[in-house]
Amino acid sequence: MKPLPCPFCRQQPKFSFHSKKEAVPEIDHAYWSLGCPGKPVACTATPMSFGDTKPEAIAAWNTRTAVLGESDYRDRARRTFQPMVRDRDVVRFKKNEIVDFLLRNGRFDLNALARMQFSDADRAQFAQLIGYSVSGYGELSYVPLAEARTADAIADEMVAAEKGGAS
Repeated sequence: MKPLPCPFCRQQPKFSFHSKKEAVPEIDHAYWSLGCPGKPVACTATPMSFGDTKPEAIAAWNTRTAVLGESDYRDRARRTFQPMVRDRDVVRFKKNEIVDFLLRNGRFDLNALARMQFSDADRAQFAQLIGYSVSGYGELSYVPLAEARTADAIADEMVAAEKGGAS
């Protein structure tokens, strides 16, 4: 098993071995750790994982931030994408249940919101929060091409990982 890249800075984590002498009070024996080489402010998820063996540390690292079946990504500008999930054969952004409730039960529908003055960035984020498909996301006029390509690449990685390969 190999450690996955950091979901925020996309770099490979670095291994460290800590002898019993270096151990912290909570861990009174030697252990392995994996840490993100990115700056801690760039990695808001748990930036380290631990294990008594290298494979245990890798397993902890690979499962530390995302729920199984969801993506988790932050780009170099520290923007985050809503997690992505598979819905049958479609990869879509995971809808926010509160936003979905407000949309279904509020005074405004998508047509009314489309006529209102909002920034393109807010519209793009809203599309993610309502669970827009990743393939359709790139076709929205207010989504920057670079952002659409990044979302497509994340979805492609997700599908490839499910098939047992890497893209």
